[in-house]
Amino acid sequence: MLMIVLIIISCLFFNTFLHAQEDTPATVSSQEELPNEIIKRTPKIEMYRCDECHDSEESFNSKIRPMAKDKDHESITTFHPEKKDDPNFWCNNCHASKNYNKLILQSEEKISFNESYRLCGQCHGPTLKDWKNNIHGKVVGGWLNNKKQHSCTSCHNAHDPKMKQVDPIPEPTRSKKS
Repeated sequence: MLMIVLIIISCLFFNTFLHAQEDTPATVSSQEELPNEIIKRTPKIEMYRCDECHDSEESFNSKIRPMAKDKDHESITTFHPEKKDDPNFWCNNCHASKNYNKLILQSEEKISFNESYRLCGQCHGPTLKDWKNNIHGKVVGGWLNNKKQHSCTSCHNAHDPKMKQVDPIPEPTRSKKS
């Protein structure tokens, strides 16, 4: 039994060490074949379709400016915490200009909000790789062929993605047998 445990620990350590050497955003392709069906995000986005409001040239952000806290966007907090003071980080780093129903990759390819993992994976390559291997994130469904996978924004707020600290739940108390 001890030998089996040692083999498992060795494999896990070696696998982690091996992949730590190659996990950079540049080595992870976001367009690889995905193992599971991705749960669509757009039906759950409260204010989607963006073009219902952003329907004219004047309604698009044409220059970098602070986010207006109007009634429609008051729920949007800061951007990524490490980028909040970066003057070059703004809406159109992720949202396609003049088509807010789409996200935009660094390659300038426009993608659906349902493919947000591709956008996130540009900077978070190791996490994308783990997500594709069902290590990071949430997969639901059966063990056979009907797995469905949640995308990044199912758990992470796209505008403030750092997970909030969660206090651990105490272990259950066991009743004493008489």
